[in-house]
Amino acid sequence: MGIILIGIILIVVILILSSRFEWDGSIIAPLCLIIFLTSLLMGILMNTGGYRPIQEVKTYELQNLADRITSSGGGSVFYVSIGAENTYTFYTEVDSEFKTDESRAYVSKTVSGKGDVTIIEEKMCENPRMTVYYREPIATFWSFGEEGGITFYVFYVPEGTIVHEYALGQK
Repeated sequence: MGIILIGIILIVVILILSSRFEWDGSIIAPLCLIIFLTSLLMGILMNTGGYRPIQEVKTYELQNLADRITSSGGGSVFYVSIGAENTYTFYTEVDSEFKTDESRAYVSKTVSGKGDVTIIEEKMCENPRMTVYYREPIATFWSFGEEGGITFYVFYVPEGTIVHEYALGQK
């Protein structure tokens, strides 16, 4: 949209200058039409949006990780909605005023999502962790940055710690 506005401003400037200096109108009208159509096409067809590079937001050291399916539902007399999504609950060590020198304090955090959670098994993973990444949209005049950013949750765990349960069919 910025390109379209630049084209319109350029047309206004040309019209003001042509009236002030009495330029030939037979040249000005086609020139303004060409500028308008070019800026309109460029403004609509050019992709100036997108996202900035992914940035690391925060990393949590994992003490425990469990995945579950959480269901939810709601409705009214005429409408019923039922849904489910994967949730990942993990514990991370924190400082607490309630712990003693011989104890440790943990806090439980839960991440849920559809496709924004990745678990990576590493052969040499000495430090299991969950890292939060964020991809911020580029705000353009055309989109006003309306699309929200994307948050990615990536769990890095030692190889062999993921339990795979398969139920492909019954015999």
